[in-house]
Amino acid sequence: MELGLIAGLWVGGSTILGAMLTLLRSRLPGTQALPNMDFALGMMLAASAFSLLLPAAQGSWAQGMAAFIVTILMALLGAAVMFAISRLMSTSSPAMLFVVAMMLHNLPEGLAGGAAFVGLSNIGSSSLISAIMIQNIPEGFATVLAFRALGLSGPQAMLGGIASGLVELMGGGLGGMFVATTQAALPSLLALAGGAMLQVTLRELTERFHAHPPRLYHRLMSGAGFVLLLTWAGTM
Repeated sequence: MELGLIAGLWVGGSTILGAMLTLLRSRLPGTQALPNMDFALGMMLAASAFSLLLPAAQGSWAQGMAAFIVTILMALLGAAVMFAISRLMSTSSPAMLFVVAMMLHNLPEGLAGGAAFVGLSNIGSSSLISAIMIQNIPEGFATVLAFRALGLSGPQAMLGGIASGLVELMGGGLGGMFVATTQAALPSLLALAGGAMLQVTLRELTERFHAHPPRLYHRLMSGAGFVLLLTWAGTM
């Protein structure tokens, strides 16, 4: 478990670092020009598809058709859960949905890091953990910006970003403790988180673009966020 916690500290710490960088936003060149939601939603869309659902499909396919079908069902379950939560929280801020989605998103990343650090070679685990960390820094930054854009105060948004990193720390500990089980169940966990994240992101994109038809600049920034995280996801 100790090794898993170390891995969780690295991957969760990178998310917290990204969140903390928002405190220097006014001093970082170019960050003031980023429209919070457009860029962040593009990143979240890519994370859902290429950091969660695609690895889940690849991992479950290697385990056999039955595992692949279970993974598809888990993705649908994740989307259904978030849809149900959105209906129950219809009078609440959309930011609360993103808080829940980010928690579901970060838990399997922590599990993956902890399981890899305990169960794989040093080279294999280091490459995976490094890739997750590279992705988590801009993701933690974008998460805080998204929370701010959705109406949370600065301290609330920062706490949300830090909490998402702490979830990865917890996931790393669990992954190290139950490495064998986690490795077998990881595709299902990734699919559950991916389906939840995708449903929330597409819902917000649809409502946002329907209410305010996006200008070319907003489309480009959404695309930039998508491509940026897709590039990092390609290293995993």
